Amino acid sequence: MLLLSVSSLAICQPAGIDLNTQVNEQLSGNQKPTGYPGPAVLEKPINPEFYVLGTGDVLKFRAWGRLEIQQVVTIGPDGYAAIPTVGEINAAGKTVNEVNSTLQSMISRIYPHSEVSLRLIKVRLMKVLISGAVREPGTYVISAVDRLSELIKLAQGFYEPEQVKDLPVMNRTVDKRRSSRSNFDYEEWLAGEPFPSKRNVSIVKLDGSERRVDYLRFIRTGDSNYNPILSDGDQVHVPIIDKEGGRISVFGSVKDPAEFEYIQGDCLADVIRICGGLTENALLSEIKIIRFESDHDSTREIAVDFIKTYGQKIELKADDRIFVREQTEFRLKHGVTVEGEVNFPGVYPIVQYKTTLEEIVKTCGGLTNQADLQRARVIRWSALEYEDPEYERLKKMSIADMNEMEYEYFKTRSREEAPAVVVDFKKLFVDNEKSQNIFLQDQDEIVIPVQLPTVNVTGNVNRPGLVSWIPGKTTDYYVEKTGGYSWNARISKMRLIRAQTGTWIKPKKNTPVEIGDTIFVPEKQELNYWQLWKDLMLVVSQIATVVIVVQTVR
Repeated sequence: MLLLSVSSLAICQPAGIDLNTQVNEQLSGNQKPTGYPGPAVLEKPINPEFYVLGTGDVLKFRAWGRLEIQQVVTIGPDGYAAIPTVGEINAAGKTVNEVNSTLQSMISRIYPHSEVSLRLIKVRLMKVLISGAVREPGTYVISAVDRLSELIKLAQGFYEPEQVKDLPVMNRTVDKRRSSRSNFDYEEWLAGEPFPSKRNVSIVKLDGSERRVDYLRFIRTGDSNYNPILSDGDQVHVPIIDKEGGRISVFGSVKDPAEFEYIQGDCLADVIRICGGLTENALLSEIKIIRFESDHDSTREIAVDFIKTYGQKIELKADDRIFVREQTEFRLKHGVTVEGEVNFPGVYPIVQYKTTLEEIVKTCGGLTNQADLQRARVIRWSALEYEDPEYERLKKMSIADMNEMEYEYFKTRSREEAPAVVVDFKKLFVDNEKSQNIFLQDQDEIVIPVQLPTVNVTGNVNRPGLVSWIPGKTTDYYVEKTGGYSWNARISKMRLIRAQTGTWIKPKKNTPVEIGDTIFVPEKQELNYWQLWKDLMLVVSQIATVVIVVQTVR
């Protein structure tokens, strides 16, 4: 196992300070530069089979057997390391294991039966350049184990459009003739969407080779293959998104639907991974790709069975839109709420359109002795999703503009507190009438209030309030119990409001009042005699005018 004891450094080179002097002072512990972030934590032990050595790496060389020696060596600027009694060896560009094997061969020829050990004890520092769409482009000093993400962080991250005012002039990709003006229109420039191309980050090596990195894929998936470890002299460039390059849009049953830049070679599976993968309810057999034709206006639909094509590379094109449908009725968790006079109220699961009211009440432990079946009801909240266009229209009208039928409909609908299902609990649970055993739906609320054997008498009576309910008694009995009608009671307009249904009825002499009903006695309208006199005179004058006209004609 390869051990590491050096602090991984990553700093921006201060102006006017010699880099070599600065690095040497850092290694010797004599200086802590401005911006020094402190010791870095390795993500994992360095593997000597893959770690490539370079100028500045510090190694511990040890030999035993016929040759006993232990020495700390540093790889010099020319890439060579001087090994005592052995000579110089070209170590730069080779892995630790490769150098160790070379040393073993060299020493074995001079000192047979000797063994060699080579360990990395300090990693080198190196200069890399980052340019383009970052907040602080420039040259930075990082360690040989740092990844692209560390460099972007040192450069203060990607710039976004709202940060444009803080960008250095050299980093503004705008027309020079316009940028030279003092009244440069930043808002207009922002409208151009100068976003950084996180999917086309360029890394140019010392040998001139270039690698394109889809850094967005690392951000969204955490795949370190798209966050590479940097090398000596790397030049990183973050370009601006090419507006003509197109986009990829993903909708539907993916974990993180998104729209992002298209890059050459994008395939369906990779794009879905960037969106976090498919959700559990994704319909894999019907993924749709909407693609523009060559005329750039018309489109065609491509159906993909993701199960049958699994493992195949389905290439995408610029401006493709991907729709991942969801399975209908996928693990739907239907339930109802039971409140009031049952032994175990709460939320209970149901099977949509199969579980009945009677079954749920039994599941709740049955009714209590105080259950008021007259006022019990089932509220169907899902019915609120269906808008009543007529009621919505009337709500926007003034009452004066409504005809008689519209006004009656408006009054009736406005009195409805919630969309209640028509069901008679008394007939079901007392008379065992199965026609009342309705099927329940998701979000239904079953409310069984406590039995209060009273009748509410309100309005223009002498002592409004609750009166004990007596079976068979009519409105006259309860009004008498409240002290009778008041002097301004409008007796002819008295109404009985049923507790079970909320309907208003005009009671007859023999209409029985039920538990929980409300008796409402309205007030007589006070006459405005002056207004009545004016109206009368207006009518008289109109009649007189008609009479005069008729006589004149004759």
